[in-house]
Formats: sequence, C-alpha cells, structure tokens
Amino acid sequence: MKWNEVKETITSLSDIDKNQLELTAALVSYRRSKNISKEQLAELANISYADINSFENLSVESFYKNFLKVTRALGLSLTLRENDDFNIFNQN
Repeated sequence: MKWNEVKETITSLSDIDKNQLELTAALVSYRRSKNISKEQLAELANISYADINSFENLSVESFYKNFLKVTRALGLSLTLRENDDFNIFNQN
C-alpha cells in the first residue's frame, strides 16, 4: 500500500499533522541518503542534538522552531507555490 492510500485511512491525525509527518520523513530520508548523522546535522544547523532528535521525532514545537534551520543545513530551500485548485479571484 502506498503512502497516499494509507494517509487517507488515518483519521486520528489532521491534514496539517500528516503534512508535518511527510516533510519530516522526507528530510530524514534525505539526511540519511547524504550519510549525515544527527550529530553532524545539529552542528551544521547550529542547534543541539536534542533539538534534532525532537524534530525527527515529530515534536510540533521543535518542528516549527527548527524546520528552516534543518533544511538550510541540508542545502535545501523551501519553495511555496499556489495549489492548482486555489484561485482567490474565482471563488465559488
């Protein structure tokens, strides 16, 4: 079963929580693919190992506090784009 199928069956998490889970999983996977340890990432992001651990264990406070620091330390950037189905000029 693929994540998108599983995600639809999870009712105990909000859509925001599911998005946080997806983002965190993607960053952990990317970190591992680059053979960067949590200790190394903490140093690169200039935050504590405990903060990295909390971040990767889905602590909401740590996620929002450290998301940009972690992405920058991994050499990634965040791009926001409008959803295809969102149009403020054509609201029905």
